[in-house]
Amino acid sequence: MSELTTRVWVRTSTLDKIVYGKVRSTNQRSIPGAGSMEDGSTVMSAISTKSTEKIRNWGWARGELVDGDTSPDGEIHSTSKEIKVLIRDEESTHDRNQISLPGSVIQEGNLVMANVYGNGNEDDDEDESDYDDGYNGGNSLRQEPGSQYPDDLITLTHLHEPSVVFCLRKRYAYDKIYTSTGPILLALNPFKHCAKLYNESSMKKYWSRGESQLIGSGIGSSPTDGDSTSEEKKDDRATSSTNEEEELPPHVYSIADNSYR
Repeated sequence: MSELTTRVWVRTSTLDKIVYGKVRSTNQRSIPGAGSMEDGSTVMSAISTKSTEKIRNWGWARGELVDGDTSPDGEIHSTSKEIKVLIRDEESTHDRNQISLPGSVIQEGNLVMANVYGNGNEDDDEDESDYDDGYNGGNSLRQEPGSQYPDDLITLTHLHEPSVVFCLRKRYAYDKIYTSTGPILLALNPFKHCAKLYNESSMKKYWSRGESQLIGSGIGSSPTDGDSTSEEKKDDRATSSTNEEEELPPHVYSIADNSYR
């Protein structure tokens, strides 16, 4: 995708009504290329050669704006003109199709802006199959792959249903089961044993951060008989701990430590 591409989310039901005339639902267990209509009839897709294993209708499909009124910063203006969108979403039955939408989709909330992750040139669909989660013996609690999907949802430029769900799904694919939204911690069930995520070593990292924050704020930092060497050690500990722990991802250990303090 080029840097000037305006990425959007389009509600799947809107696409279905335009393309099929009805809202179409997909079933991962259905035969390849087949879907069911609201009346229960089976319809073969034009992309019947495409496996349905990747097709998931969770309500939204990603695409890029082909023709429509946008501001210099890429924001879409509400308009009465048609809006042309190229769907670029392998999980959608509309993938690689260019579809004309009525301008009312913006006001109705059926088309919203998508977020740009990383440097804007990265593929959001990078393969996670070879990703080592590090839970079973890795040396780092936080892995570099998937770091373009933020730890805190409130940092998303566009905060709405598809952006939240998409970010959570991508983080989950990298075994980042904890995500913050402000002071609230969201947790997704990993459905597996996370040896690296829950152990004493990980717990101590969050405890150490809590300690360094107390020292940095002056709480609990009592001078030891004017011993400057002791004070210098505390300062060094606070500085090193803060630098190290700034990168700690969201975790239930952090919530527990903050509650305790």
